[in-house]
Parts: sequence; C-alpha cells; structure tokens
Amino acid sequence: MSNPDKFLELFDEEIHGLKRLAERKQLIPVIRPNGTSDVKWGRYGIIQAHPSLQWYDYTKYRPSDRREALLLPNYDLTFSHRKCPSDTVKLLEDGYRVAVTFAASSRRKGVELPEEWYGWPVLNGDLHDLTFKHPQGVVLGLKLKGMKANRKLKDGRLKIGGFLQPLEWRVAA
Repeated sequence: MSNPDKFLELFDEEIHGLKRLAERKQLIPVIRPNGTSDVKWGRYGIIQAHPSLQWYDYTKYRPSDRREALLLPNYDLTFSHRKCPSDTVKLLEDGYRVAVTFAASSRRKGVELPEEWYGWPVLNGDLHDLTFKHPQGVVLGLKLKGMKANRKLKDGRLKIGGFLQPLEWRVAA
C-alpha cells in the first residue's frame, strides 16, 4: 500500500520466477492473486502484462464493479454469495459462477453438500481450487472451514443465513 509501484515490480519478478519454475517442472502456471483480499487487479496492468497465464479469483464485488476484470480473457472470476439469495440467483441467471458456503463442517465425514440450491446445480468447490475449470452458471458449494468457525457452528453461535446457507432448505412455493 505504501509503495504500489515497487510492489508491482516485485510481483512481476515473482511471476517470471513462477513461469521459469513451471517450465522446468513441465507444469502450467496459474495465479490466484487474492487469497484473503479482493484487490481489483485488472486496474494495475499486471494481468495484461502476462496474457499467456491463467489468472483466477473469488470476488465479493458485483459484476458491474469488476468490468475491467470481466473483459480480460485470461482472468476468471467466481462471485461470492453474499447475504441475499435473490442477488445470488440473479448472478447465476446472468451466467456467472457463484461460490456458496454451506453449514457443513469440513471436519465432519459423511456430511455432503446439497445437489442443488434454489434449482441451480451445486458442484463441490472443495475438490480443488481451480475454479476456472468449473463451468459458469453453477453454484460452487463450499463447506465451512476453520476450527473457530466450526466451533461456533456447533455451539450455535454462528447464525445460518446471510453468507452461510443451510444444508437442507426449501424454496417457498
């Protein structure tokens, strides 16, 4: 934040190093620049500077706030479910992939994700993180992760609703 030009310079060097390593190991490099952040990388030119690389991210922003990224052919976005199911359904109707976290502990065996959510197919987003390999217009189902979050769910201190969806639900007729 204090020196964005230097950061982008170092980031570019790391990308070149990743390309060299991937070439030596005969792998295909992919980059997910936002792990815990939601930086709008399409604004900085770094993705455009590496058009041969596949970039991908999750984002909480709406498509209208990510137009610069949606225009980049090598940058794939998965939108995150927020609080309102109707907003998420609208994203799905518009053809976007949306990640939805369900109230299933990733630590409990035998608890599966639902097959569909509000009529939309749910794919297991926990099988791998390469979201760009999944089709658009589907729900990427995720189980709740983290010991604190799972403890809160078990103790009833984590409310189902908002971003956390119930495993079993019914659409009102």
